[in-house]
Amino acid sequence: MDDEDDLEAQALWLGLEPGQLPPAAQLGPGGGWAAGPQAKGPAAPAAACVEYNGRKVHLPHFRHWLYPAGAHNPREYQFAMVRSALFANTLVCLPTGMGKTFIAAVVMLNFYRWFPEGKLVFLAPTRPLVEQQCSACREVMGLTEADVVLMSASMQAKRAEVWAAKRVFFCTPDILNNDLRTGKCPDASIVCVVVDECHRAVGDAPAAQALQQLHAARVPFRLLGLSATPGSSFDGVQEVIKKLHVAVVEYRSEQDPDVAPHCHEREVEVIGVPESEHYDRCQQLVSSLLYQLCAKLSNAKVFQAQAGLSGGQSSSKLGLMAARDGWREQDRAEQQASRQAALLAKEGQQQLPGAQSTTRARAEVKRVNCLFTQ
Repeated sequence: MDDEDDLEAQALWLGLEPGQLPPAAQLGPGGGWAAGPQAKGPAAPAAACVEYNGRKVHLPHFRHWLYPAGAHNPREYQFAMVRSALFANTLVCLPTGMGKTFIAAVVMLNFYRWFPEGKLVFLAPTRPLVEQQCSACREVMGLTEADVVLMSASMQAKRAEVWAAKRVFFCTPDILNNDLRTGKCPDASIVCVVVDECHRAVGDAPAAQALQQLHAARVPFRLLGLSATPGSSFDGVQEVIKKLHVAVVEYRSEQDPDVAPHCHEREVEVIGVPESEHYDRCQQLVSSLLYQLCAKLSNAKVFQAQAGLSGGQSSSKLGLMAARDGWREQDRAEQQASRQAALLAKEGQQQLPGAQSTTRARAEVKRVNCLFTQ
């Protein structure tokens, strides 16, 4: 975006009041703005909209993007992250309390203005977090209840109607995933998806499945991932990037010069909780239950428990997981050996005539089994 198109965003970034903004003629057609938490632009006139790539676009609004000027001082890192997230799938990594939700709200506000009929979805892993993020984003975006809805499982019967009537949705990944699969959610209308706690959107998680459905349907949409801890390893972070189709990673820590001035020192007080007789009793009951299960595994020679300090047996989570992995590997090896033996037997019957083929095939099967047991 060049300097001319960026004029309005620069004005808001400098903290100018509405009366100090350049007149609309200097901003180009449709020079309205959305400064402050209560801003809400008028409905887009039909003449201002054009069809592009199957989507209706508000062309005057599309010429620039907005950064709301609120009561707090604008933060450079937030402004930079918003700019990145508007034009590329972005993973925003910020410490807790540094304004990830504000960034998401500003991005959603601009897509709301750019696409008059587009739908925006904010995903959060739990119901309380969905409610919290919905309230925070509405405060920044300044939208009324007419376009915003907090989806829940209790709306099952009328969710298709809600998807058709509203534009901004806050829900858990399960709801979006289920409604995409059943056709209740019109996937072709989605223009922006925000995934909070996006480090969970890996493997077969509902968020990952929902995004996979959108990509499989070839839906063009902007994705913004939010996380304070995107992964504990390089491979973990890379999996998140791959699942979310991330093109830009915006990472800041509390030590970065543009973030440090906004961090506050934390006082941590450790409060010890004494054990009670009820706790000891519960621990004994759980240990007894686990002992019975481990004893079955030990008798089947699947897992070997270690001798405990009190003369009994003890088992660790790491030991159980290692035994599980070893059992799975052994099972795979057995299946592979069986398949190889069956294949050799079949080949022997085809290549060798009469009883000689059967004898050699059986000998080969026996040899493979002996190698495996060794």
